[in-house]
Amino acid sequence: MHFFKRIISFFHKNEQAIYFILLLCIAFTFSFSRYFLRFWVILMILLFILNGGFRVKIQRLKQNFPLLVLSSFFFLFLLGAFYAVEPSEAFKHLRILLPWLGLPIVIGSYPKLSNSRFYLFLQIFILGVFLHTIISYLASTGLPLGEVDTFRDLGLYYSIHRFALTIVLAIFFLFYFIKSQYYHLNKIKLTGYFIVLLWLIIFLFYTKNLTGILVFVAIFAVYSLKFVFFHKNIYLRTASLVLFLSVSVFFGSKFYEIYDDFWNLPDINELELPEKTPNGNEYFHDTSSIRVINGNYLYLFVCGKEMREAWKKRSELGFDERTENGRKTGNVLRKYLTSKGLHKDSVGISKLNETDIEAIENGIINYKYINFDFTDRLYETVREIYYYQKKNKPNGTLTARLFAIKEGVKIFKQKPLFGYGTSSTNIKYNEHYSHFDESNRYFVPAHNQYLQILIEFGIVGFLWFLVAIFYPYFSIKGYRLFLFNTMFAYFLLASLMNNPFNSQLALTIWVSFYSVFYVYFGSHNKEHEAINNV
Repeated sequence: MHFFKRIISFFHKNEQAIYFILLLCIAFTFSFSRYFLRFWVILMILLFILNGGFRVKIQRLKQNFPLLVLSSFFFLFLLGAFYAVEPSEAFKHLRILLPWLGLPIVIGSYPKLSNSRFYLFLQIFILGVFLHTIISYLASTGLPLGEVDTFRDLGLYYSIHRFALTIVLAIFFLFYFIKSQYYHLNKIKLTGYFIVLLWLIIFLFYTKNLTGILVFVAIFAVYSLKFVFFHKNIYLRTASLVLFLSVSVFFGSKFYEIYDDFWNLPDINELELPEKTPNGNEYFHDTSSIRVINGNYLYLFVCGKEMREAWKKRSELGFDERTENGRKTGNVLRKYLTSKGLHKDSVGISKLNETDIEAIENGIINYKYINFDFTDRLYETVREIYYYQKKNKPNGTLTARLFAIKEGVKIFKQKPLFGYGTSSTNIKYNEHYSHFDESNRYFVPAHNQYLQILIEFGIVGFLWFLVAIFYPYFSIKGYRLFLFNTMFAYFLLASLMNNPFNSQLALTIWVSFYSVFYVYFGSHNKEHEAINNV
């Protein structure tokens, strides 16, 4: 008994130090294990309860009252569980949302972190993300650190979408750290931090995750313009303008090039299409096909006989065999020739160099995909939109999500005031899609948090959601704070393309940073107000 009293006494005397250590464990674990993350969160809540001292904690919570407003959103899910389509599933879902209830209360009950601890908290998070990127990259080169077959597997410990968005946070947090500690770091440390920052940006594009890249570019563009117009340092303003224009030109040229390849196509004059190849064999022309690659029609100027014979002379890989990534060689060859604007015949194959042959053997269907960048992801995305526009039906993950948003609005309109209850979105989508032709389906629920809230809780619940997340933000003028703005923009933009409330990891990341930033910056604001009132 005496032993247990000593343990309790130790935890009580060192409560704030242990709380900070657990906070660091949470920050580091964001990048590696949802199970350990859950363990640290539970430990933190137990520490909060078992150490008592609730009178002081309640007093601090009163000072951080907006965090209670933030955590109150959990009760909307609780209420929604009682009238949900499947109440049992709804109550199970509440377990995912417990950090949203617990963490703002716990973090809001402890004193704000000192400056040194706050910066260490950011550094530990950045370190975890950095190590994850290194391990993922090494695994992608073939080292036995995890299975990485495609870029989608680069998130070794959780989905690539969550991982890419976490990298975005780490990039801007590291930029803030460098900016705020610039004059306190020696040249070696400063160089090291800049190298890590550059690596994280490069790796983000290496993931080819459009959600993460677009969120990064959007936040970057806003901050660049802010620096251009409002910063006093002329050198920083000039550098920001150059960066903004460079990024704008790069992405603008990419999008124009892709637009030109899909929506500025030459007209087909069937009377002018040659019937035979230069060697006298018949061409096949399918003028009704809308399949295009790099502005060239896939099913024009096709002579399968010549392609088969000419390919034998250029490669040991059989025409009917599979390439390195499992695609049929003949199909890859036809698409690759189309991408270069060459005819699908012996003459076209004769114009391929050794680099082209190797690319085809590796299963690359477009010569623009050979060099490292995310062009293939952009083309894949735009191709989906192009065919969706032509056929008016989803044909990939992006267009399936766009279609789901359109159909989700119809579901919401059927019960717009209070919705269908917690965890009812998938059920209602399945019911809605059951009326569509099964043989012609590529349908999924919308990956959009705002629409999900509207479907499950209606307009009333959506207003509650807006109050819960915006009230603490405006109460401490978070729009003036770089970190708070970054974290807030990250959540708002990510929610357009994901459902953070369906993932305990994503939800815990956001609510943890929100709570820590609120206590830290909120206390600063109160201290400044107190000084000004003296």
